[in-house]
Amino acid sequence: MEGGNVSISTFAPFPSGAYGNIFTVDSVISNTQFTSYVGSSTLPHTYVSGGEVETFITRPFDGQVLYLDELYYTINSIIVTDGGSGYTTPPTVTIDAPTEDWGIRATAVANITDGSVSSIDMVSNGRGYTSIPSVAITGSATGTATSLPTYYVVSSSTPVVGGITTVTVTENIPYAVGVGSTVPFSRQSKILSSSHAFEYIGSGNTIGLAIPARGGVVIPENEIVNIDGGLVVFTSTDQAGNFKIGDGVTINQQDGSISGESYTRSLFANVTPLILALGGND
Repeated sequence: MEGGNVSISTFAPFPSGAYGNIFTVDSVISNTQFTSYVGSSTLPHTYVSGGEVETFITRPFDGQVLYLDELYYTINSIIVTDGGSGYTTPPTVTIDAPTEDWGIRATAVANITDGSVSSIDMVSNGRGYTSIPSVAITGSATGTATSLPTYYVVSSSTPVVGGITTVTVTENIPYAVGVGSTVPFSRQSKILSSSHAFEYIGSGNTIGLAIPARGGVVIPENEIVNIDGGLVVFTSTDQAGNFKIGDGVTINQQDGSISGESYTRSLFANVTPLILALGGND
């Protein structure tokens, strides 16, 4: 066994840990010889015998994401490119269906202001899209869709034994996965922000016009923007005192309400027993 650029001192144990204790095989010379970079040495040394190396195997971990065979998309938003005119009631918004048989068509509703379509709200983001679908709006208004890739988050993985590990993801995969499927892993780009203050976000950066008294209007959608599979994990409070736990829960402190689709079941499951217990002593 030979080591390329071996860093072994007569005064220190090998490996010293300065370059780690697991090394990468750079090249294979023969059945009994290989080269491995273990760092450079400025001290005289003599290789005697023995030694042991390990292969480094990356084990999937929490913080990685994956997809299987093909990257699919959901519809993130509908951008109004032309508001049209003459509307007295909100027009119908139709988004093309995905081509996959397990896919779900995205749905949206339009909002009108002064006879024109001012914005479009997503009702369902759909699933199974492989390209950006066309959007049809009754009347003269037009819009285009934006999409987000669907990655599955690694929750845990078992130790690698014989080159095999069992990976658990946080969501159910809605389509069949066969033997031989290609599964690219990647580290998810993530920003963690706790107790962030969002005051008058979207009202602009021209001080004379952005303040509410001069007509500044907030755009809550600008608070957090997730792009290309990246994720912002946050809790925040806006200028009205509304507290958000990610995009899933909003606590409105003015009327005392809690809203959010993501946590509906868990909120009912945890709050209802508490209410029943407190009410039992009336």
